[in-house]
Amino acid sequence: MDLKIKNFFKNNKIENVLFDMDNTLMDTDIYYQENMINTTQEVVEITLNIPEEKQVEMAKEIYSFARKIFIENGLPVLIDNRTKEVIEAYFKTYNILYDEEKISNHIKQSYKDFYKTAPLIFPSTLDKLHSINELGIKIGVYSHAQHDWTEIKIEKIKDEYKKKYNKEIVLPFFTTEITNLKDYQGWKKAGEYHSFILQNTLVVGDSLTSDIYPAIEAGYMHLIYLSHGREVPEFKTISKVYITNDISTLFSFL
Repeated sequence: MDLKIKNFFKNNKIENVLFDMDNTLMDTDIYYQENMINTTQEVVEITLNIPEEKQVEMAKEIYSFARKIFIENGLPVLIDNRTKEVIEAYFKTYNILYDEEKISNHIKQSYKDFYKTAPLIFPSTLDKLHSINELGIKIGVYSHAQHDWTEIKIEKIKDEYKKKYNKEIVLPFFTTEITNLKDYQGWKKAGEYHSFILQNTLVVGDSLTSDIYPAIEAGYMHLIYLSHGREVPEFKTISKVYITNDISTLFSFL
């Protein structure tokens, strides 16, 4: 497989790989889901006198509402603000009386360490980074998140990489703040920051709207879309878009 990867880079004149971070290298969705459902259940518990199984059911329903909002507007929102927003919207919809100050304080306390902790690294992430790194291909990361939180994630990957392979990995990163869109201009800036020639860079991402489409618009010619089992559209572009399920099957198309 390493020879196939080497030939893939050589034949396509690819000199760099630019990874998206969340849900590409790290399982951020699960991190969000577990924390938001747990916090929401706690808020339901202190608001309503209902059995635990009903608390969990309601918390999951509220989380689904939050996911729908994120998909519709395309912008990440700080998890404490989003949790408060969707809980209050849900309670108002069903005429549930609640103590706004009590809820706000509980949510704030519950998430006090959320952005100080990195999500879990996907089991195959280190192996795939190592395969690329061993070929002398430059690697960069472009994340749609706070700079400080991205740095925590990067340091976790670097630490785990060193533990596993007993060597360092250079992993520079560029971020777009969550108040802005991760659009084609962001992808151009990310390439410039890393000093990557776009035509010679492979982009890897899991979002069509935040990664693949804007990166194509920015001028990247080689992209891998991690579909995570979602339906894959037909790509009408001169750029080459390779499709695989997730980071564990990164080069399965070879």
